[in-house]
Amino acid sequence: MRVLSVLLVALTVAGSAYSQCTVNDATSAQIDSTYGPTTGGDALTFNNNLGDQIKIANNYNFVSNGIVQTNGGENLVLTGTLTPANSSLTDKFSLRAAFVKTNAPSDVKRELQPGAYTSNGGTVDPSTWSFYQILPDNTKMVSLTNPNAVVTMSENPSTALQVGVGANGKNLQNGASGWFQFKATDGSVSVESGNGEMEVVDININLGCSSTFDCVSNTYTISKATIDKSLTAQQDDQALFVDQVSTVFGNQKRFDTSSGTVNTISIDQTTGNLHLGAGFTSITDSSITVNCDLRFTPALPSAGYNPKLELMDSAYVSGGGSIDPNTWAFYTVNTSGSSCTRNDGTVVTITGDQDNMYLQWGKGANGKNGNFGLSVWLHYVDAALANPFFDINVDTVCETNPSTSMFTLNFTISSPKNFTTIINTLSSLNITQNFTTNNYTLTYIQQSNITSLKPISSSQPLLNNVSSLSSTSISSTSSPSSSSHSSSSSSPSSSSSSSSSSPSSSSQLKNNKLSSSSSKDLPETSPPTEQPTAPPATCPPGCIPAIPVVNSTETPAAGNSASSIEMSKLVVAILSLFILAFFH
Repeated sequence: MRVLSVLLVALTVAGSAYSQCTVNDATSAQIDSTYGPTTGGDALTFNNNLGDQIKIANNYNFVSNGIVQTNGGENLVLTGTLTPANSSLTDKFSLRAAFVKTNAPSDVKRELQPGAYTSNGGTVDPSTWSFYQILPDNTKMVSLTNPNAVVTMSENPSTALQVGVGANGKNLQNGASGWFQFKATDGSVSVESGNGEMEVVDININLGCSSTFDCVSNTYTISKATIDKSLTAQQDDQALFVDQVSTVFGNQKRFDTSSGTVNTISIDQTTGNLHLGAGFTSITDSSITVNCDLRFTPALPSAGYNPKLELMDSAYVSGGGSIDPNTWAFYTVNTSGSSCTRNDGTVVTITGDQDNMYLQWGKGANGKNGNFGLSVWLHYVDAALANPFFDINVDTVCETNPSTSMFTLNFTISSPKNFTTIINTLSSLNITQNFTTNNYTLTYIQQSNITSLKPISSSQPLLNNVSSLSSTSISSTSSPSSSSHSSSSSSPSSSSSSSSSSPSSSSQLKNNKLSSSSSKDLPETSPPTEQPTAPPATCPPGCIPAIPVVNSTETPAAGNSASSIEMSKLVVAILSLFILAFFH
């Protein structure tokens, strides 16, 4: 029973450590009754600095949640719709706050009880936090009902936005907090920060994988966004629309997604980049098709950026609806890596975002219905037309089983005991045993919907008590899957992947260890200076354990949905956890 308990703890930590997401939900940081301070609990507070004359509340929380998006860690953007907390005022505010990575400030805030920190035996290690400096020109709060009610923010000397486990200063969860100078006006009364320590606006939030953007496969199937007539007066729906009749598109204007191709978007977990690979067929002439390979990077819209809102006003939060554009993620096209090709060989050259409108992705972002989807408007080249563009409007659905790969590892251990029984408690693993020689074969059926999972870092030698290895390479066989976009749905058994897998896995098995990695508390933030303390086995609700960094030389290519290198690490890591747990 003790062995099973240890194993379950190891599996819990392993599953958590492998969690990764490209967009984080932001929610108010509630106070931990044991380790938290005595006051707080709201996402944003002016610390009673506004007075009674101005029509702006003291405390705010998100209507549903905010989101945090990064572009590989260099920048961070927090957006959300704020509603007053415990106030007779009702005006909601749109918040967009942009930050750039910086060094640790001289004043790192430690607001939790002393026992929460590793220096006093706790689990919170400020040396693992990341820090961001506010960008005032791209940061603003604006009332949804009174455009004259505005709050701007700027840097508070000696501090920075701090991100990490316990960094929100209210609880032990992954989060962020920051203290900023402000200028607030409701159009008639204005208030500014003073010089006192508490004369600032204070942000305290929890961060966790987004409830809408968190797809375990990082791959989404796309399809035409069908019009919801209760939300829009638009008449025509299509997946791709060309604004002018163009010979480049075969004189066709409306296209649906092609049924014979793999139509997906995928996310690169290292950079946050988005890849859209899809085929489109003319709705009026099915002999004309277009295949698109489009690449996007996370965008950092200015504080005054207005997304394209094509639904009825009543559909959005500002009009009493449920769709909140402040929870959308935005991306800008990478023209050097993007193009479309017609089936007659005509290449559609992409030149940029149309009128500086970004790809927008989220609930209701497709502009046709309230589903989770995206829309994008792109300029292309047609010498016969002025300012030609096309737009894409699609629903996006998390792909849970893109393809299947099988990995086999043969090994021998010196003291098997009931090792086989324990391993076989997991349906995804199959162990066969020769009881005479104590040789084992582990067959790991790996769905590619979790091929982006990253290896666990460890300072301990792994594969303890393994007397010999009958095979130092991991073989891979994949089930057939048709794809017209190899870059967006690459088979893990491709020759390039397979050839790169064996040396990596062989090296790792010979060394009996995985390379140590630094940890990240927010996906794509800057690496910490020290390894974080492992979270307790009884992780508090909502706790997000630290996320490991992947060696940049072994990161799968963008768009590759399965990597043999990562699979090799995954099998070795899981097997190692089992052996360590059993022989502990």
